[in-house]
Amino acid sequence: MLSVVFLLVGSVVGFLGSRRLRRPVRPDRVAQAASVARNVSGSLGRRKGLTPPELQRACFSEMVRHVRVTRQGRTHAPSRYQLQLHPDDLAVVDEARRWFTEGLADAMRQASQTNNWVLDGPIEVDYRADPSRHPGAPTAFATAPDEPAPLPPPAPMVSAMSTATTGAARTLVLIRSDTGERIALVADAITIGRSRDRAIMVDDTRVSRAHAHIEPRQGAWIILDDGSANGTTVNGEALPVSRPCPLRPGDVIGIGPVEFRVTTGDTPSEEPGTRALDDSDRNRISGEVLPPSRWTES
Repeated sequence: MLSVVFLLVGSVVGFLGSRRLRRPVRPDRVAQAASVARNVSGSLGRRKGLTPPELQRACFSEMVRHVRVTRQGRTHAPSRYQLQLHPDDLAVVDEARRWFTEGLADAMRQASQTNNWVLDGPIEVDYRADPSRHPGAPTAFATAPDEPAPLPPPAPMVSAMSTATTGAARTLVLIRSDTGERIALVADAITIGRSRDRAIMVDDTRVSRAHAHIEPRQGAWIILDDGSANGTTVNGEALPVSRPCPLRPGDVIGIGPVEFRVTTGDTPSEEPGTRALDDSDRNRISGEVLPPSRWTES
């Protein structure tokens, strides 16, 4: 008798289950499931980067690094820039390149008008993908206009005696991308980092306190990464920790958002006596012309 009852119950459960499986799924449930799947796969497949407004402000902050104050107190801002970004960031720009570029130009014009900067001409912005850069960490270069401009006075040459004391075969000079400063390699070693006791200080959280150093070795100049968190690049290639890399004219050293171009001692310099804006002023101005309220996405 019990076996008959179990057989009947099993038949009813099987019948109801088969009906349930044959029932069509509601379209709204399908869409909801697909949406959840997309969100989950997107969050697992890639790390969330900067939003377009946040990336725009990061680019503008790097552009303002090239604003320079003369000894007479006048402030000049370049009008042409090349922004180098990680390919993922460049893809963000390309989604709304016109909006992105016009926003940078408007911000530079507003900052110039508010702070009495002298703009060199109409603002132009170009972009280039640079896989060696970290996502969300663009860098900006100020480019010269097409018309030839008179070169500034050459920098004073370093004496042969001071060069000989280093043991290096020739004098090399680093040209800093954010300030235009020229640093002659004439000491036994030049340290680079965020700490104030570094010979070259880069005040940026993407730079380690003791990031890298340059020293003479066997008649040449070499650079070594000192175990920095974000690494050092030479010509876009990551430099292994503590592995010496010889420096030659034309090399480009990347440390955080700043690049150093290696050249010879006879390369013309920037106008003597100029200085870059303080980081506090740069951040304040960036916040004024691109305030957080403009970053909020609707």
